[in-house]
Order: sequence, then structure tokens, then C-alpha cells
Amino acid sequence: MRRLRALALLDPEVGAVILGRDHRRREGLAVLVGRLTGPGGGERSRAVPMLLAITSIEMFDQRAAIDQPFAEGLGEVVHLCMAAL
Repeated sequence: MRRLRALALLDPEVGAVILGRDHRRREGLAVLVGRLTGPGGGERSRAVPMLLAITSIEMFDQRAAIDQPFAEGLGEVVHLCMAAL
């Protein structure tokens, strides 16, 4: 994913694919947040961008970079997601 994102900066077609993927991720998270917060959940506008950042490949790369077991890093990501909600 890291390489594709780098290529997206150089190739507009790849960039469009990555933007489409990011858009679908955002929509999916908005649906999940809507289900969790219920109708009129005002937190949605804040939670979705936070969840996008927390669940990004960059976040997982950073956690892996500190030589931490994947399960431990994943637990931290889940904890951050719960806090965002």
C-alpha cells in the first residue's frame, strides 16, 4: 500500500484509484459510526476523520516500526477507535 500511495503521487490514474479507495473507506466508516451512534449522532462528523487516521496504513506502519508485536499494536488501535467513538 505504501508503494501504491507513492505511485499515486506520480501517476494520475493510480491517484484516482487511491482516492476512490479512500472515499469508500470514508463511506464505510460513516455507515459504521452511524450504526453505533444511532440517529442524529452528532459525533459522526468528528469520529469518521479520526477513525480514518487511526485505521490508516500509515498508523499501522508506525506501530510496526517500533518493533512491537502486531497483536499488541492492534489492541492499541482498537482502543483508540473506541475512544474516538
